[in-house]
Amino acid sequence: FESTEARDAIPALSAASNVVGCYISTGTCEDWRDDFDTISPYCIDTQWEDWEGEYFVDRTEPALVEAMKARVDKMATWGCNMVEFDNMDWAFDDDSRAMYGFRTNAQAAAAYNQAICSHVRAKGMECMAKNTREGGGEFTGGTFESYPDEKDWWDHEHLQSFLDEGRVGIVVHYDESNCDAVYAGYKRSYGPSVSFICEDKASRAYRHYNP
Repeated sequence: FESTEARDAIPALSAASNVVGCYISTGTCEDWRDDFDTISPYCIDTQWEDWEGEYFVDRTEPALVEAMKARVDKMATWGCNMVEFDNMDWAFDDDSRAMYGFRTNAQAAAAYNQAICSHVRAKGMECMAKNTREGGGEFTGGTFESYPDEKDWWDHEHLQSFLDEGRVGIVVHYDESNCDAVYAGYKRSYGPSVSFICEDKASRAYRHYNP
């Protein structure tokens, strides 16, 4: 949302037959977003200890859904093909609820994410889950973040079920010195249909592996 350079790159990426994914955090308010004042009344006041400037959603009210739809509208204008729903499973975590005191439950969070996804599809884009399938059962697929010391840390069945149903399953792996070996490992775990994007530690570039 902040980078004009990133937005300007989308047409060229699309012209080169790439699928362009854009990012949204549906489970948090981020204090660096220009709509923070609009959405912050629906989030808790205690900062998430893992991420500076982020606050969990407290109430999934219609006004918050409309604010998220406004973000989706911008993505459609820029030419995005998919929208990645980060932190979409926040309300499925009872430990986080006990620690931070947000009131949203799993059922309300799932309905909220589906309402946003319906708008994404109405704008001609697809919905991608992030690190989970909870709350996104009918999404087109999921993106799962991986690190050298944290491989395959998510619920295995969440990624596997996307792949088994012919949906998209992508592992994005960061800061790796042997991308080929890690990709081989994920193929052993999930089969040949898993997609893989690796940040090569030496070149500091992303390598795309496609099934």
